[in-house]
Amino acid sequence: MNRKILVPLFLLVGLLLLLLGWAWARITPTAALWNDEQAQEYTDAALALHGAAHSHEEGEKHDHGQEAALAAEQEQRLDAARERFAKIQGDLEAARNNRNLIAEVLQTLGIAAVLSGVLLHFISRHAT
Repeated sequence: MNRKILVPLFLLVGLLLLLLGWAWARITPTAALWNDEQAQEYTDAALALHGAAHSHEEGEKHDHGQEAALAAEQEQRLDAARERFAKIQGDLEAARNNRNLIAEVLQTLGIAAVLSGVLLHFISRHAT
């Protein structure tokens, strides 16, 4: 293929990829990476964690023998709530990072294409 065609082609494709990478977060629907079901699960996990962290057995009378068992049970609920929340929070972070990674890859490819076009331009100028 002729270098006179390749140089503008590389520059154009590179600029388009740069623009697409820059706009990726704006044009990609959030539902593509994080759906309503996952959002509801995140909310439920956060509420469960908050409830487990602040649960007080107020108003109920317990004998001292049961207090240790109740404290251990409450600690287990709190640990399970923490684990559930950490998992769904990790999923959310992965979705965010995935969106950013795609944008970075597009921008990197765009820069590479522009630099290739510029390099090809200078090589063709010095070759003639």
